[in-house]
Amino acid sequence: QAVGPVQFNRIGFKYKDKMIWGYLDASLTLAGLTLSLDGLGVGNPINTFDPKFSLNGLGLDYSEGPVEIGGSFLRSTVTDSNGTYDEYDGMAILKMEMFSLMAIGSYAKVNGYDSLFLYAVLDFPLGGPAFFFVTGLAAGFGYNRAIKVPPIDQVSQFPLVNEAVGGAGSTPSAGTATQTPLDPAAARRATLQKELTKLRTYIYPKPKEYFLAAGIRFTSFEMLDSFALAAVSFGQHFEVDVLGLSTLAIPTPEAGQVVPPIAEAQLALRAVLNP
Repeated sequence: QAVGPVQFNRIGFKYKDKMIWGYLDASLTLAGLTLSLDGLGVGNPINTFDPKFSLNGLGLDYSEGPVEIGGSFLRSTVTDSNGTYDEYDGMAILKMEMFSLMAIGSYAKVNGYDSLFLYAVLDFPLGGPAFFFVTGLAAGFGYNRAIKVPPIDQVSQFPLVNEAVGGAGSTPSAGTATQTPLDPAAARRATLQKELTKLRTYIYPKPKEYFLAAGIRFTSFEMLDSFALAAVSFGQHFEVDVLGLSTLAIPTPEAGQVVPPIAEAQLALRAVLNP
């Protein structure tokens, strides 16, 4: 329901632990800028006036011509081997005519220590010889976070690889003819939640563990699309991991186009140095 520039997506109420909660999902759009609130909650005990507030997510979007800026931030409760704790996650996207930049990050305070993870992907044709034409870069780090690389048959699904070759930088489908289209903020939240679910399998809080990661995407003779990622873990143990993925698709799509391939072949690489 829209009231002027305000769009109300969902309103709900809940009674729990002798408190009445009201929840609201809404967005405000002005001059191409959209601010969205996900799970804005106000609660109060039934026998006294002591209001409490909560917010599950926040989104910010701006679009004007070829420029698109978006950000989504989520708060979630995670239960794993470290116990139960709150995690704060975010995704930001900047798109222009010639390049795009995507970043995803996560912060949590677990058992008294701070844990942080950040990963960014740049999609921009930097150039080079025909056999090694650089089309993008990636970099990331983890502080009090451990990284676990997948077996070779799962390299293409590894989040740090998948995001660089076209995963998290794009939003989910706007929907079919029978589905309600997703607005950019909702689409990005869905993408963020999906990526975080996968990331927690491979990158997770662990005290005194750190890592640095760097990647490069390139094409060879405009036929072979490749991405290579190196990650160095240090702290309680030292390890160097190298992952690579090369894809050959026929026919080769033009830049910015999606063409269903008639034939496709992939080669994955995995190397581990654990002295």
